[in-house]
Amino acid sequence: MQDLPCGSLWSMWSMRMLPTSLRARIALVSLLGIFLIPVFTSALRGLTHVLTCTAEIDTTVSVDRAADDANVLLSADSITADEGDTSLCGGIEIDLQLTSSDEDRAEILIEIANTTDVDWQGSVELAFSGTDVPVAIGEIGAGETATDTVTLEIDADRTYEISGTLLLGP
Repeated sequence: MQDLPCGSLWSMWSMRMLPTSLRARIALVSLLGIFLIPVFTSALRGLTHVLTCTAEIDTTVSVDRAADDANVLLSADSITADEGDTSLCGGIEIDLQLTSSDEDRAEILIEIANTTDVDWQGSVELAFSGTDVPVAIGEIGAGETATDTVTLEIDADRTYEISGTLLLGP
């Protein structure tokens, strides 16, 4: 029986025993794997589509839990943009609304209206208490409206400002 080398020499010896075509395939797969490392390690932050337009939403929802009565939200205001053209990204209109709340949760309704002739993929990134919360809306057909509801946890004795960024793609 032949003595086989140990350790790292063993792997070199075993690679030399493989056919040349198989060694070439292993090298090609390894090279492609190196180029795919950034794809597998990147974070899309909830983005589910190719991004072609980004716009800040001019609506801010305020939730006030700093009052004495701990069981109800005393104030929830929607501050909308000035009158005039409120569309974003060439014809997309968006609205954020506080729909319901209890002592530790608030529900935000996100409504996106597509007034263009093109279908879009949409998502919204809400800025809430120092954290960005991605919300995938999905496909918004030409002339259609898409909605989604997000439930956010809120603490007593705090006031929250919730704003967002519209992220669109084809």
